[in-house]
Amino acid sequence: MAPIDRWLAFTPRAPGELSREEQALLSLLVHVACCDDDLDEREFAFVQRFLPGRDIAALRDWVAQEGRAPLDVAAVAAALPTTELRWKGLRFAVRMAWKDGKISPEERALLARVVDGLELPASALDSELEGMIGRGGKPVDPEGVLGAFNELEWDAVTWESGGPMGELGHYAPAGTRPLVRLLLDGVEIMALYAEGLVAWFREGPCWVKWEDIVVYTPAPSLAAAIQLHLEDGTTRTLADFRLSGLGRLLDRLYDGNRPAPTEVRGEQIRGESADE
Repeated sequence: MAPIDRWLAFTPRAPGELSREEQALLSLLVHVACCDDDLDEREFAFVQRFLPGRDIAALRDWVAQEGRAPLDVAAVAAALPTTELRWKGLRFAVRMAWKDGKISPEERALLARVVDGLELPASALDSELEGMIGRGGKPVDPEGVLGAFNELEWDAVTWESGGPMGELGHYAPAGTRPLVRLLLDGVEIMALYAEGLVAWFREGPCWVKWEDIVVYTPAPSLAAAIQLHLEDGTTRTLADFRLSGLGRLLDRLYDGNRPAPTEVRGEQIRGESADE
């Protein structure tokens, strides 16, 4: 990877827009997309989500140029210092490799080097690849959302069938199929749809498609619940710990394929659970 500040050189959306973590993820995406000398349109679209609003031809040239440079895995590791962040980096890299529906020998070799450089378990790559390939590139089965929800016990959450009755419903795209709405203390806080979810996140109300969730992890605070890491590099945080049950729902939808629990999650388990 080029020196980390070079990742801001290509017309950043705003000064200081990309953090070191985001730059490292972008580096992984670009190098995985280009390592087999075949930049698929679906791979290019993934990069575009990180860098929206660019001239397409200029962005394509930039991706090709940066992708030809050697990947400095050590620099990526330095920008992703925790185990949780490194799992996240690997998940993004595997997601990119599978965008065209196949894993080339060049992509597998690069991913293996990433696993080694990030000091992840040797089994990490096969585990992530099996999870992605086994789903055919589809993170969840939309028809299984309601079934997975019904398997959970939301002791602290009130829920009702149908979509949101208030302002939250305005953030769901037209034509989506509402399933259930969740309330905390009588206030609508989230609604699940066949295609995704809408919720009052710490970052503001937002619609999230199931297929856009790359990684979901415990929030880095015992007062919060869970973070959703999306394909465009953004993160959405559910601030109320009583909504941590969403993690169990996603476990079922994603076949339990996610990074290992962090120390924060362990503290939540050893202390008062989110459902008590």
